[in-house]
Amino acid sequence: MFGWQITYLSKPLQNAVVYIWCKKVPDIQLNVFFFFRIRATFLPWFMLILQIVFKGEVLHAIFGIIAGHFYYFFADVLPKAPNFASVKLLTTPHWLYALSCRVASSL
Repeated sequence: MFGWQITYLSKPLQNAVVYIWCKKVPDIQLNVFFFFRIRATFLPWFMLILQIVFKGEVLHAIFGIIAGHFYYFFADVLPKAPNFASVKLLTTPHWLYALSCRVASSL
């Protein structure tokens, strides 16, 4: 019943994680297909171009890039701005943090 939903969301999640990683380490050089060397900054856009060329799900890639950009902006860029230094919009809920600490201590 839920299998198609998880499959549907896996590509945008993958693109979001790649986008966030590329924003965190923008100067790393990557080999793509052993022929191209690109900086990590351009990897999400290269993956989007590949989706267009191979007629894949372009919307999945675009939604992933948008979601990754929103997360990166609200988690890393906005808290460093002078007027928003005390604002934390994306924080882990306390109950989830307590649950993960409880599970980790039982291992």
